[in-house]
Amino acid sequence: MDIMNTENVVYILVVVDAGRAVSSNDLKGSFYLFSTSGYHGTGKPTTTVRKGDKIIWRAMSIDATLLVEIAGFAGPAVPGMVNPAPMNEPGPPMWSSLVTRRGLDVPYEMTLVFNETKHSCTCMLTTVEPRSEADASEQGSE
Repeated sequence: MDIMNTENVVYILVVVDAGRAVSSNDLKGSFYLFSTSGYHGTGKPTTTVRKGDKIIWRAMSIDATLLVEIAGFAGPAVPGMVNPAPMNEPGPPMWSSLVTRRGLDVPYEMTLVFNETKHSCTCMLTTVEPRSEADASEQGSE
């Protein structure tokens, strides 16, 4: 995949204050999500997508000496709405998936690994208007 072609691609960057999360043994208040669909924050991390979009996830630590990686995904959005898989691209580890179904505030759990420990966080996906009439006609059947 040419990751430089950004048409219909939504990038999600998860930033973790890994030092704080390790000391508190909790991601609460240490997890931030930024997406090219407009969301950024910590509250209820919701990414707005369209059916047919490609999502690319990447995780990193605020502290450059600590490595944070995505270990997997689960929850009602997985599989079905999205089916994330690791990418084989040069550079930092990333995961990607096509949005294959519409949904409103569909949760998914992302498992992050840092300090040799797995930590989970819950995020949401919600779809907006379809890109084409074919997608719009399918909406009634889902």
